[in-house]
Amino acid sequence: MPNLIELPIYVGIDGSDTALEACKWAAQYADSTSMSLILVYAMPDAERQLGTAATPDENLLSEEVHSVGRRVLAAAESLVDAVAPSVNVETVLTRAPIASFLASVSSNASLVVVGSEARHGLRDLVLGGEVIRISNAVECPVMVRRALEAAQTDTVLPVVVGIDYSETSRHVATTAFEYARALHAPLVVTHAWQVGTAVGIGYGACVIDWEKVRVDNERWLHEFVETLREKFADVRLTVQSVEGSPARHLQHLSAKAQLVVVGSHKRSKIAGAVLGSVSQNMLHHSKCSVLLVH
Repeated sequence: MPNLIELPIYVGIDGSDTALEACKWAAQYADSTSMSLILVYAMPDAERQLGTAATPDENLLSEEVHSVGRRVLAAAESLVDAVAPSVNVETVLTRAPIASFLASVSSNASLVVVGSEARHGLRDLVLGGEVIRISNAVECPVMVRRALEAAQTDTVLPVVVGIDYSETSRHVATTAFEYARALHAPLVVTHAWQVGTAVGIGYGACVIDWEKVRVDNERWLHEFVETLREKFADVRLTVQSVEGSPARHLQHLSAKAQLVVVGSHKRSKIAGAVLGSVSQNMLHHSKCSVLLVH
């Protein structure tokens, strides 16, 4: 299996400003991590969208679709050359739906990057509203790149990672540490716990020692983080254990972060995997970019 740094970053391109912003971020990140970029444009089914009456010549229509795709990719490639000229970049025109194409290459990708608008949630996601399908389909992490709503300052905004008691949390946290290091950003590791999870089913009729619950959760989180602290000693770290809704807590933190990292918690490979509720919520409501880690 190749080293992660040897695997390329795939970027979904559709000609929109949000996709170009995602491309710019991917180029800068690839430059800082010595990765390569592959820019992907999925050609629309123009004949179905425009109707066969739009043109009598199928070859002319096909050539026009290809021409649009080539222009869109050329603009994105020029952007990469301008912001990160040393990055190796390739372009791909595909007739496959974007989610299907990215799923087919994701086992040999380090990251998939797509852009989104935060203002109206999923209705404004670029690439034809494909972000949920992409996030469900691919095997590698997915960066949903979103313009920051936080006020611009000279301070480097943190990376925030939400963890829970699941088996995947160590992988999610490790990924967050790696991104914080690459972005030269501080890292906030947070665990928002709720009553049912913290004390278990069947405790409702008992007198609960809330102070012990809080202490136990804080101890668990610090022990969890301690296993990674030594490996990432150069990353400035903050640890937070709070009572409440994980989604609402991460939404709050996203207003002053550059990236929120969450696990995707796929539930099934049958009839389409479903993202976990926190991941879905962050795609809708995060004020900053979201990294979904599978």
